[in-house]
Amino acid sequence: HPVYLGQMFKRETGNTFVQYINQVRIGKAKVMMASMKNLSLDTIARMVGYENQRTFYKVFRKFNDETPGQFRDRKMQSDSNSLFF
Repeated sequence: HPVYLGQMFKRETGNTFVQYINQVRIGKAKVMMASMKNLSLDTIARMVGYENQRTFYKVFRKFNDETPGQFRDRKMQSDSNSLFF
């Protein structure tokens, strides 16, 4: 039964299934933002499973305390600074 499976999943992992899925999606999005700088955030959102860009931004901010754009800007800034040191 789905409810039982959800309870078992939470007991074993400490997260709900939805939280786990969101963590995986956001993790993949962060890798894509860092490695595929030419892709738009909307495209990345769709590629990791969010049909709605607004939902992607909301979930991303919840897990990272910054928007996807802020993350990408910060990542690009740190990458460009590392070239000089």
